[in-house]
Amino acid sequence: MSVIGIVAEYNPFHEGHRYQMEQAKALLGAEGVVVAMSGDFVQRGEPALLSKWERARVAVECGADLVFEIPLRGCLGDAGIFGEAGVRTLLATGLVTHMSFGSEAGELSILFRAAKRMENEEFQRELREALDRGLSYPAAQESAYRKLYGADAGEDLPVMRSPNDLLALSYLRALIRAAHETGEEKLPLVPLPIRRKGASYHENSLRKTFASASGIRQALFEGAPKESWGGFVPDTEIPSLLRVAPKLREAEDRYFLMIQGRLLTMDEKEAGERLDRYPSGGEGIGNRLRREAFFARSTEDLIKRAKSSRYTYTRISRLLAQTLLDLPRKEDAPQDHGTQPSYLKLLAASSRGRRMLRERKKEQDPGLPILTNESRQSELLTEEGLLQRRESVRASNIRNLLYREDLYAASDYVSHPYLADDEETDPKC
Repeated sequence: MSVIGIVAEYNPFHEGHRYQMEQAKALLGAEGVVVAMSGDFVQRGEPALLSKWERARVAVECGADLVFEIPLRGCLGDAGIFGEAGVRTLLATGLVTHMSFGSEAGELSILFRAAKRMENEEFQRELREALDRGLSYPAAQESAYRKLYGADAGEDLPVMRSPNDLLALSYLRALIRAAHETGEEKLPLVPLPIRRKGASYHENSLRKTFASASGIRQALFEGAPKESWGGFVPDTEIPSLLRVAPKLREAEDRYFLMIQGRLLTMDEKEAGERLDRYPSGGEGIGNRLRREAFFARSTEDLIKRAKSSRYTYTRISRLLAQTLLDLPRKEDAPQDHGTQPSYLKLLAASSRGRRMLRERKKEQDPGLPILTNESRQSELLTEEGLLQRRESVRASNIRNLLYREDLYAASDYVSHPYLADDEETDPKC
């Protein structure tokens, strides 16, 4: 049985995501799709537009069979950490045979060559030296690659500048590491890149065949009419987006006040020490953020004031989310706490997906426990699993507070996976 795995955020789910899913299934003749998806905070360091439950429901209604949550620290890591956490979540299901991902390049040979080169020890040493010189991570990565591979680096460098190709590289590197851990030469999942169509990752245009998620979010934030963005998302998602759109500015203001309050309750020394503990912290950024918190007027303003050649916008954005959610650096947490799931949290399933899970249960070693009810399944979790679950619940509570959701009804202890009652994809998709 061929089953495609996809790592995604679906913030929000749009027609480009559906295109990728359909193309991958058609190319492979796959019998199922399993998605590892961000929870209530996403990799840019922001609360998700819709809850993880709503986004997972839309994904299943539009072709996915199973949607599992990626551990929170993986969601709030850089591209390498996010990719590693997503791949580890897919592998932990024991169901996936192939991995599909979007790519501007679309050329597996180029992506795989670059990924293998970036995994060798010499590259990692050069990367650390570039970071020690004060370069940002993307700049340090390119500098190390140029130094090691010189003229031979030219064809590979473009894939290191595109957000989707950077994620593709992180997935391939995670698969290479997983193969090395088992002593296998063959990758544990067969890569299946799908060339991206329509607007680029950061492009806000709503004039192309497929709009980017950032373009749709921007339109919603600006109060654009449904007619301007509704054609880029599935019909089944539109009511949820219309419900949340009027709350976006208020939610953003509330998020800034929560971050500002957290920074201003620390003195300068404490801010430096505490923020250094978080995965994206270090080099005195905590003191700088606390000072700028007195003058900033929004989260974006605060990030821009603290931004430097070493600290990119997204790194600071992730640091603020890590600070608000109090996520420790990896050395302060159990081993592999950030990228290796200790359990699988099911968010949504189709009828076919539920059959796949029943078959999984019949195996002698079915692998990690699958959590479907927070209130009744605590005994299935290890100490590390309980810690991961607390972090996930905390993120959901904060997101629900920001969007003025019912804190009890929308909590992880009351919410449950969406189970489609029909074999076919929802016709509204």
